[in-house]
Amino acid sequence: MSKREIANELHKPARKNFPRSRVIVYGKNDLWQADLVEMIPYSKINGGYKYILVVIDAFTKVSWAKPLKCKSGKEVTSAMATILLDRSPKLLQLDNGKEFYNTTFDALMTKYGIHKYSTFSILKASIAERFNRTLKWKMYKEFTARGVTRMGFNVTKVT
Repeated sequence: MSKREIANELHKPARKNFPRSRVIVYGKNDLWQADLVEMIPYSKINGGYKYILVVIDAFTKVSWAKPLKCKSGKEVTSAMATILLDRSPKLLQLDNGKEFYNTTFDALMTKYGIHKYSTFSILKASIAERFNRTLKWKMYKEFTARGVTRMGFNVTKVT
């Protein structure tokens, strides 16, 4: 190698988008991902609802969305409990938020035998994050079409 090639190699910018591991899922209800979507700018017109709890099955891509007034452990747990009434996953991937890591939420996970975990990466629950982007895009499109930012909380119709 010449000095020029070595210098180029040493001073080459670091790759930011490098290949990552795939999300391996074995079937329906094997892995779910959950996240919160912030809708704080629209909370006054929407009855104080500031967040949307989004849960998605990584295999089937079936999703659930529940509006929340705050992201307290109790409120997130009660919203998750309504989603878990007739189905539950083996694994639940979350971010590191306190809304998911508290005794109330832990008790719900234990009740249904769900193993929750978090990845300590900036990418977090990638499928849920991508779904959040799609959900917001569809909601903003609907806001523009109707000329109002009231969600009406028919979020399930949007998804």
